[in-house]
Amino acid sequence: MILALLLSALTIEEAVQRAVQNNAEVSVARSSLIVAAAETAATRALPAPEFRMSLGSFDADPETVKERTTVGLRYSPPRPRELALKAAVAKARERIVEAEVQVAEARVAAEVRLAFRRAAVAQHRAVVAAHLVELRKNKRRTLLRQVSAGLKQSDEKDLADLDVEEAENALRRAASLARIEKSKLGRLIEPGGILDDELAMDPQLLVVPVSLNGEMVQQALSRRAELNVIDATCKEYEMEQKLAKNERYPWISFLEVSHRVTYLPERGPWGWKFGVDLPLFRSSATAEVRVAAAREARCRTQHKAMSTTIRNEVQTALANLEALRSELADVERLRSGPAERALQRAQLALKAGRADQVEVFDAEARLLLFQDRWFERRLQYVDLESELEQALGGPLSLAQTN
Repeated sequence: MILALLLSALTIEEAVQRAVQNNAEVSVARSSLIVAAAETAATRALPAPEFRMSLGSFDADPETVKERTTVGLRYSPPRPRELALKAAVAKARERIVEAEVQVAEARVAAEVRLAFRRAAVAQHRAVVAAHLVELRKNKRRTLLRQVSAGLKQSDEKDLADLDVEEAENALRRAASLARIEKSKLGRLIEPGGILDDELAMDPQLLVVPVSLNGEMVQQALSRRAELNVIDATCKEYEMEQKLAKNERYPWISFLEVSHRVTYLPERGPWGWKFGVDLPLFRSSATAEVRVAAAREARCRTQHKAMSTTIRNEVQTALANLEALRSELADVERLRSGPAERALQRAQLALKAGRADQVEVFDAEARLLLFQDRWFERRLQYVDLESELEQALGGPLSLAQTN
């Protein structure tokens, strides 16, 4: 039965998938992809030809009116590379939307990983608190028997009652925190906000984390979707600049073929016209080139600024994590070292008749208090770990394997 529960427990990867699937912001961002793809496809469409009809003056002779009546077909051909450049601009905008989807998904995933880890650690901390309550109650029962037998003073029983009260208060706080953290997780991954699944505990949450190195900066620069948004935006401005430059040269503005409705002897019924754009004056295209160039320059500056910010975020997060990791290692060293040896000595002394059961209970309680302190620090480490993952643009486990 225990194995079945473990197999059915919700893992952190499954929680992330469910949250991304149910998140409204991510759904809106993904729907924008359809719009962007349609806009990209629209840029490849050729301009439609134009049907034209020309009539003479209605006050003129009816025969003359007929002679001046013509029908024609007019077409404005696109400039060389115009369609390709417009498609490139639209494709850059599509890449922006794709990167924005990645940003939204990464943000939701980071929030879920943080909430999941906090909920899992809080549940284990509540279990430790429950064990401490049971241990304090066992100590009180033992003291009651000893006081009744005249082996201990009654004031020791009062101290035992106080220990039980403190342990029960700690249990209530720990249980409340576990419920709150699981409720936060539920609101992230379920539309109704109610999460009934058991959480699968990651074994790495129960041990001192490994020391991280500073080689993650380049991984962050290659993984952060925010940089992809800026890159695509810079590409859009670059293509807009080229498109505006393409408008500065002369080009055929229209071609028109016409046909006279009334036949006239010795005069052909067909005629044609064409127009050429002559950008002799300072046109709007020149201004658009300057605007696009300025936007692209600003975009490149934003990219450098974002890269610097990411480097600082990763380095700061690594330094904070290492400091807290040292604290976790110190607490674990005290728990598994002096506190564990003190418990072993108390147990041996009890067997040899040189100590009583109360001393063993106190030694076991000391171990549990070290565990509680360790889990308290582990919750803080989870928060800092989330900051590093957000700086990296993805889960820390993936960065450690790269």
